[in-house]
Amino acid sequence: GSHNIISGSITLTGSQQDYDIHTDLLNGDGDSIYSAQSAGSKTKLRIFDIYHFSAQAAYRFFDTTSAINYLNNEFSFESFTPETVFYVLPVFEDVLRQQQMDTSNRVRRSQYTY
Repeated sequence: GSHNIISGSITLTGSQQDYDIHTDLLNGDGDSIYSAQSAGSKTKLRIFDIYHFSAQAAYRFFDTTSAINYLNNEFSFESFTPETVFYVLPVFEDVLRQQQMDTSNRVRRSQYTY
């Protein structure tokens, strides 16, 4: 069947694990997605994808045992200092490698089946 695709987000708060998607799921303007629908179309919400991922691929690509990386994460610098030698290579190789690791993490650590 046909369906409308709506993008929304939920603001996460510490020490809270349960959220009501009918009230907490907001669109880009900060309005509740469920309340913004017309009265005749307020039915079930079907969620297709949830994007909540940390930078796991970056941790695998760079050395995670470095004390500098731990300090950067503690101070929310969100940068990585690898303990390796950099070679001048085209950027697309690094981007492809990061995407490959990211996809690998998402598929292998999810409930997807083949």
